[in-house]
This record gives sequence, C-alpha cells and structure tokens, in this order.
Amino acid sequence: MLRGAFECRALVEPVALAEAKGLQADAYVRSGHLPAAALTREGWLPWHDRAAAHRVRWFGTYDAGGRLVAVATKVSGGSLPTLRLMGDDRPAALDGCPSELIAEPSGVAKAPHVPLIATLHLYRAIYHDSVRRGDRLWVMSVIPAVRATLERVLPGAVTVGARPIRLAGAYPGVRAETVVYPAWGAVDGFTAQIRAAGNDEVADFMDDGIRV
Repeated sequence: MLRGAFECRALVEPVALAEAKGLQADAYVRSGHLPAAALTREGWLPWHDRAAAHRVRWFGTYDAGGRLVAVATKVSGGSLPTLRLMGDDRPAALDGCPSELIAEPSGVAKAPHVPLIATLHLYRAIYHDSVRRGDRLWVMSVIPAVRATLERVLPGAVTVGARPIRLAGAYPGVRAETVVYPAWGAVDGFTAQIRAAGNDEVADFMDDGIRV
C-alpha cells in the first residue's frame, strides 16, 4: 500500500538537478517561507550552493507518468546547517560523534496535491544511502508541518526538539516569522525503533530493498 505508483532515485544529471531545485524553490515560496523575489535568476533557493557539491546528494521521487513530484537532499560531513542553528543547545545523542558520520536530510519538498507517500520514498532512499555510507546520525531542521508528519510516520526513530528556532538571518530571504524545530535520529536501529513504536508497515517499507 505504501509503495504506490512512485519511484525514488538519486539525481545526478544537470537537467534533473535543475528541475529538482526549481520544485524545491516553488514549494518554499508556496508555503510562505520566502518571497519569489528572493529566488535566484534560475528560480532556485538563494542558499542552494552553500554546501560544496561533493557533500550533497539529491534524491527525487517520480510518479507513474515520469513526473518529478518530490525532492530532498542529504548533506554529509563538515559543518551542517542544523548543527549551526542548534549552537550549544545540542542533544546528548550527538556527543562524541565525528562530524563525518553525521548527515542532514534537508530541503524535503513536494509538488501540490502529491500524497505524503512521495516524501516517505525520499526518506527511505536517504536512509538506504546512509546505511551504505556508514552514517551514524541524522540531524534535521523541520517546519511545524513536517514535525507533525515525522512524529506520525517515523515514531521512535526521529526525536524532534521542543524549542523552535527562528530562521531570521540564518538564510537569505527567509521571512522573519519562519521557525523550524531541530530533529535527530540514529541510523543504526532506525527501523527497529519504528517497529517498537508499533508501526510495522512503515518499518517494512523503509527496509524494503535495502543493500548494505
């Protein structure tokens, strides 16, 4: 039931990446996080190239007609946006974990009227990629709507902090009232935690097709 008529894959070709950046930017504008005038000349987010290209992997979900309907990135190693936003208010789970073993799923976005399962495909692809590459922890900055989604579909696997963080000044063009919540989770035992919370269907979906 969860699989639906969607397919998620890594994006590497310039045309696919440009389309993904445009979809991502459109979703941010549509949700009111920043005005369209703040986008780059190409119609992309003004901070899309902050992380070096070799640290960023793009993932896209396609529908049965071959249309790109959802997109996300995974940023690995070095200074991560969420860690900078957390500052000294970091969860104990991050203590002692080398920076190169921490990854950040970010920029999760979908086209209008696309069901939630399209974004769950993204999280599964990022999870599989993290297992293959030996990531130990995820950190994320999530808007309130995504916070509610993660708590519902990935219970136990992702912890969402209670303190909101205002993004004013952190990203160019973002509206002053925009807030996110820090979130984190361990890659090892990720689906076991989901099962322990009673959501076997999502855990099975996340594990489906995994290759270590």
